[in-house]
Amino acid sequence: MLDYAVSIEETTKQIQAMKQKIESRKQEYGINELSVEPETWPGNHRKDCEENKRKDEELIKSCLAERNAEIEKYIHSDEYKEIRRKELEIYEENERRATKNEFGFGKIARKPKIQEPKKNNTPQKLCLVSDNTIQRKKQSGDDYFMMTKRGIIRNKEYRKIFKGPGTVYAWLWANLVRSEWIDTKGYPIKKRYYENGYLAYSSSYRQIGEDCFLHKNKVKEHIDAFKEAGIIKVEHLTPNGKKRGQSVFVLGEWKNINGKIEETFYKDEIFSPREDGQNVPV
Repeated sequence: MLDYAVSIEETTKQIQAMKQKIESRKQEYGINELSVEPETWPGNHRKDCEENKRKDEELIKSCLAERNAEIEKYIHSDEYKEIRRKELEIYEENERRATKNEFGFGKIARKPKIQEPKKNNTPQKLCLVSDNTIQRKKQSGDDYFMMTKRGIIRNKEYRKIFKGPGTVYAWLWANLVRSEWIDTKGYPIKKRYYENGYLAYSSSYRQIGEDCFLHKNKVKEHIDAFKEAGIIKVEHLTPNGKKRGQSVFVLGEWKNINGKIEETFYKDEIFSPREDGQNVPV
């Protein structure tokens, strides 16, 4: 045995002596080394290793492909879409609250739920907000105006880019029922509203949301703000024999004066009183 307490030189000498002793024993017993041919087991072993490595790589690729297919399928599932929709609602709510805090509005107290009186289907004139709340004093340059054609509002790309409360109001205006309208069964908008001098449109919050690229709750929030400001009136119309109906949005009124149609909108009377008493329809 080697003595580990001795120096490196002595240890080297011991190792050399052991090697010589082993060689002499091999010669004594007639043991010789075998020649290694090119096709011996080490070569076969290397090929087996390479083959196993290739199979492992193919298995990993197959597993990844199956996993990616499962992920892709899940992304297009209704469950994933519902999760993304809820995440979007939470994001929009957080953005709304952050905006209120940024401008110093703070928390808004929840209004108590009050039982509303039974609604009737006869539109009434809105009570206009007083000049001291929304209206402003006329200033120089106020007579300039920007006209938006109805065809532009009916372009979905326009509504997608400018989506918001202004687009919701513009979409209602772009679909107002007028003389060329033909009523559908159960929804006599022309007969009940237009022929009585009102400019109205009927739809659901969900449909308006799809048309304006907004969630139906966000559409209702904007329309509730319109109602509070007095620029729109909302009624409910339920066809005979049906449990669910649609909302009717009244934006203004019209009159035939000396054979000329003159339209007035509550929005204009609230924010900027007219001097000529009329609003030319587009």
